[in-house]
Amino acid sequence: MQLAVEEMVTNTIVHGLRDQPCGTIDLDIAVYTGSVRVSLTDAAPEFNPLLALPPQMPETLEEREQGGLGIHLVRKLMDRVEYQRVDGRNQVSMEKRF
Repeated sequence: MQLAVEEMVTNTIVHGLRDQPCGTIDLDIAVYTGSVRVSLTDAAPEFNPLLALPPQMPETLEEREQGGLGIHLVRKLMDRVEYQRVDGRNQVSMEKRF
């Protein structure tokens, strides 16, 4: 869960908010019996991470360019990832069951 949250927050800061002098990312955490749900909301330009293409994996590690695995990791680590645009803001919700 921590890695998924770090990846989504980093992507928002580096890519979504890079042209803004300041911005906020709201973080909501809900703990349930058997799962944790985290929602991140930001005012960056609209971006649905679920539409991002899977990363291209070259034959060797030396051919692999740095970056581009964050969304892929989030999809693989979380049991559920959802996106919606609400009131002009991006909202990504992630759930991990245990």
